[in-house]
Amino acid sequence: MTQRHSWARAIRTLFAACIAMLLAIGATVANADPYPPGYPKLKGSERGEFLASDSGQSQVAQLFVVETAPNAPNIRAYCIELGVPVTFGSHMEVKPWDQFPGNNKFKTDPQVRAKVAWIAHNSYPESSLNDVMAAAGITGLTDKEAIAGTQASIWHLTDGFQYKGLHRSGSVDTSSESAKRVEKLFKYLTGEANVGLPESKEPTVEVKSPAKPGVAGTLVGPFQVKSSKLTVQLKELPYPVVTGNGAAVDLKAVPTGVDLFLKVPQDAKAGSATIEATVTGSVHNGQLLVTTASRNQTLILVDNHQVTVKAEGKIAWDAAPTPTPSPTPTPSKSPTPSPSPTPSKPSKPSLPKTGC
Repeated sequence: MTQRHSWARAIRTLFAACIAMLLAIGATVANADPYPPGYPKLKGSERGEFLASDSGQSQVAQLFVVETAPNAPNIRAYCIELGVPVTFGSHMEVKPWDQFPGNNKFKTDPQVRAKVAWIAHNSYPESSLNDVMAAAGITGLTDKEAIAGTQASIWHLTDGFQYKGLHRSGSVDTSSESAKRVEKLFKYLTGEANVGLPESKEPTVEVKSPAKPGVAGTLVGPFQVKSSKLTVQLKELPYPVVTGNGAAVDLKAVPTGVDLFLKVPQDAKAGSATIEATVTGSVHNGQLLVTTASRNQTLILVDNHQVTVKAEGKIAWDAAPTPTPSPTPTPSKSPTPSPSPTPSKPSKPSLPKTGC
């Protein structure tokens, strides 16, 4: 009996050890750096317009280029620390927000982290120049201006940088069309549109369905699409998608965070449909790149390899109620007119007497 228990205990111990080993291997794989040894590595930068600092000096805005492996696509990133040096060729690692090594507001203020992440997801280059211009109401924006406006916005949040104009030929430029475009982008990225985003390792999308069915002949909804991007794509639905005022919505560029409706016609039968939203964006966008060997500039990822994520929701409607016909009123009888009396015939006149 004792020997049997000893064998059982030994088997249980061995089984537990195997499980622990498998879990450890799984954790190692899950946390493994997806890049080969020595990568990612800071390669160079794309220069934007030069910014005028608070003191009137020149401050270069750069979109950094990071190698991921030999002959592999590069990723791009912005600074999130003003005044911290950059060392090209340095090895970096992708890190979550709570491992930020600096001491500015990105370290201390959760709202700043969320707003910087929103910029990473919704400004250039993660969003195209055309999309950025459409969202910010700008025309003619160049890539250099977009880099300057985006970097200035991030520094404003993390280090209190104030946009004073562009620095050109030794002087501050605030009046050129280029300087005005950068200022407009800066105000957009740091203004009310920036609602912040939580930390994530890939783009996010969520469909918030109506709580109860609508009625045919009305705008059925509302439903909303929440995403880390400003717009998403919706799969074709049986009826048009519109805004609350009835404006048609382009299913290839559906606005997020807005009440939307399905325009179900009056004669539609009761039914339902699946709302399928799709968004494409960069992996690790908004996460940090931290140097490993020495303390250097921390970068925030804004352009990496793309993935597509989907989300679904349901929307339903009842048939319009059949109106009850109103009863036809019975016409009232008109009174029969009384016959007119027949006039009496006049009597014949008598002949006058002549006296003969």
